[in-house]
Amino acid sequence: MNRMRMAKEAETRMKMLQLYDVPGESIIYMFLWGEKVFVSKPAMGNRIGVLCEPTEAEKRLVKEFEEKYGYLVYHIIRNEMEAGVMYSLLYISDKVEEWAEETNALKDADCYVVYQKAYVYSAGYVSEECEDLSGGSGKFMEIGLAIGAGGLCRVR
Repeated sequence: MNRMRMAKEAETRMKMLQLYDVPGESIIYMFLWGEKVFVSKPAMGNRIGVLCEPTEAEKRLVKEFEEKYGYLVYHIIRNEMEAGVMYSLLYISDKVEEWAEETNALKDADCYVVYQKAYVYSAGYVSEECEDLSGGSGKFMEIGLAIGAGGLCRVR
């Protein structure tokens, strides 16, 4: 699969999800031109998603996922749950025939919770500064997203 084609699809979804897109500071631009993926962390009772740069461990998690599946990760959502830290990796698959349906699901992103496929990785009970996330496990699933402050919140 052509990575540039996947990146263009990611750009479309990132704009629909209203990820921070201010000239000179756009995370969409940084993703397209620098292949930089940002992390959303919940704030204000899970009502907004604050954007952060990924740690080295989070970058490795993305790299390993992309190498294993051949998909392109365009955003990470980090949540602390009762079961530990969960990372939701939003990705573009190599299944072009599914893109239209997945993108169409985002059309009401500014009004409602929207659902997207994600790879959800349970890292266990680790600190934010943890340098090794390899002890966890993950699975593909559909998650609920809400837009907030230029980032995203996982709500389901």
